[in-house]
This record gives sequence, C-alpha cells and structure tokens, in this order.
Amino acid sequence: VTQPDTNTPTGIPAADPAASESDSSPAPQATDPDDVAAGDEDSPPTPDTPPVGSEFIDDPFMDEPGAVDEPAGAMNSPPTAAELAQLSDSLQKSRAALGELEFRLARGELDTARALAKSPEHQALVSRLDRLSVLAQQFWTTVQQAMRDLRGAEELPIGKGDPIVIVVDVKGEAITIRRNGRNESYLLADMPPGLAMAIADRVLEPSSADTPLLKGACLAAMKNAKQVHLDEARRYWGQAASQGAEVDELLNTLTDRYDLK
Repeated sequence: VTQPDTNTPTGIPAADPAASESDSSPAPQATDPDDVAAGDEDSPPTPDTPPVGSEFIDDPFMDEPGAVDEPAGAMNSPPTAAELAQLSDSLQKSRAALGELEFRLARGELDTARALAKSPEHQALVSRLDRLSVLAQQFWTTVQQAMRDLRGAEELPIGKGDPIVIVVDVKGEAITIRRNGRNESYLLADMPPGLAMAIADRVLEPSSADTPLLKGACLAAMKNAKQVHLDEARRYWGQAASQGAEVDELLNTLTDRYDLK
C-alpha cells in the first residue's frame, strides 16, 4: 500500500550575527452482497448528487495517524465510566462511518478513541479498526479512479456464475449498468461489492498481496455485512497472508465488538 510523503518543510529563521557575538550558547534545535440488486425501473435516471463520503475519497489519506500524547499518569489509571462510554461511542460511530464511506468522520472518531484508550486491550482495538479504515478507503479510492476510465458499452465480469454486465454510463462517481435487460444505477456508497471489485480489478495487480488485502477490507467494512461477506473477507485475507501480508489484526476485526462495558 503506497503511502505518499506528507512531510512539510519547516522554515528556520537565519541567526542574527550580532546575537551570535554576544551569546555563544548553542541555538535551540528545531524539532520536527456480491449480487447486484436489480433496479425497479427499466431506465432509472443517473444520480447527479454527490455520493455520501465522496468529498474525502480524493483526499490524501495514506499517511498513518500520528501518535497522541497521553497526559502523565494516564496509562496507570483505569478509564472512568464516562471515558469508557465515550470510547465505546467513538468506536461505534467510526465503524458505522466506514460502512457509509464517510472516511473523514471515521478518522475523526478514531482520533477521539485513540486519546481515550488507556489499556493495551483498548489501544489494540483502536489500532485494528484504524487499519481496517485505511485499507477500506484505499479500496474505494481505487474503485473511484478505475471508474474514470470506464466507457459506455464496456463489459464487466462480476464473478463466477454471474452474467457479464454492460456499462451504460459513468457520470462522476455514479455508474449505470445493464444486467439481465434492466438498467441499474449506483453511487459509490451503495454499490454492491461484486460490482465494486469488478471495477477495481481493472487497475489492481492480480499478483500483489495488496489486492486480496483491499478486497477483504471492502467486505469486512461494508454496512450490514452478512456472514457470507465476513467469510469471504477471511478467505481474501488468508490469501494475502499466504503472500506474506500481516493479517492477524484484520482477522480480529471480524469479531471485534465496540459496546464496551
């Protein structure tokens, strides 16, 4: 997973020569459901409103979140009931935001949760959800980028046993396809995973461990994921592990619960 460089240069003002003569002390150093649901109408209008969460998909997000400074003694004191309730609330909100592709909101809630997590168990819970968030966002960014190159009449193989669908139109982050004689239109936030993966496959490298890693994250993070989706995510991550990827944290997200007591 490529991470763009987010370092920004820090300007350091030139030293005053006169001050150097009068003060010889050293200057301080600067710190730095696979199925595509059939539509209700034969030719529904293409959505022209921005999809939920789309304003963040183009943002640079590959940088890992920075560490949050803990107040002295915070690690030695157990969380209060109020802190535990807030931690639970932030984790649940972040997880729900992932399913809606609201990645900016998800990251904000994760930052809040990270500051509240005091025990190693809670910190690990935040860390696992954070990694799932990063990978899910990468997947949907890949889908968005691949959609830009789609043209009408192109074919998309959805999966084994499913018919090939025809691209009718792509408008921004909305796509209309034709399947079984019917037109179906989707925004990113409501796109079935099977269709999303067929689009992403146009640019993903089949031999890379990142490909099953991202596909598993798509399935694991989707809203209202069913057991079949979680099982498929587990299969993808097992494939990634066989190619050298570290997946233990991700596998735990399939059973993590955020209603802390």
